[in-house]
Amino acid sequence: MSKGVASLIFSVLLCVLLIACGGSSGPGSATPTPAAARASQLQAIGSDPSEVGLSWVQTDAEGSLKIASCRAFRAGMGEAVHLTGEIENTGDSPVGSVKLIAVGKGLGDKVMDTREEKVLVDPIPPKGKSFFKIFYDMRDVQRTELSVQGQTTDAQPAQTLEVSAVEMTKPASGYTHVKGQVKNTLDNAVPNVRLVVVLRESGGTVVEATVADVSGPIEAGASKSFDALALYRGATSAEVRAEAR
Repeated sequence: MSKGVASLIFSVLLCVLLIACGGSSGPGSATPTPAAARASQLQAIGSDPSEVGLSWVQTDAEGSLKIASCRAFRAGMGEAVHLTGEIENTGDSPVGSVKLIAVGKGLGDKVMDTREEKVLVDPIPPKGKSFFKIFYDMRDVQRTELSVQGQTTDAQPAQTLEVSAVEMTKPASGYTHVKGQVKNTLDNAVPNVRLVVVLRESGGTVVEATVADVSGPIEAGASKSFDALALYRGATSAEVRAEAR
């Protein structure tokens, strides 16, 4: 084989190798994979590594149900997050059947994801508050539009029981145990108790909201301990609402 032919074959093989390895773009100019490009949209913020930046606006802010806060936390792999926050009823009447609606908008105002979820305390009394936690896909989302739906109601909220000695355990693997005592202050036995557990950061903003059950019955005047598991998310305090069921 002549030197010219060998040189030509070597050049062709070298070009093929460079193309296969992506080397033709030059050092430092490689195009990121689609997964890497999408992941870069979720920028970590705050003291908790799972929290990501969220640009949101309430589209029905003129109504009586106001979104007081909304934070976004990673919900595992990919770009799924939990939107967690607080809603306040600024009106003079109870509002029931309340749900939060989240709409993710991408480039060109294209709708990328739509989710809705009921709030954790319903109905919401006048000047009262409720909490939400909604699973949401932030893939390719540039802006999040939130709205709250509900209707004036005469329905009475669930009867609440006395909660005391609430404490958070040292977090482990991203979770904390919220422990305490619930006392049946009613005149009759309570078959079951539903707990609404809310965790707040040092500034008072809600970072986690979840529910747990305490199996009964709990006789009138009796107390029972509880242990609810919740995502820690850098919380510094916990509050618990106990509803008779």
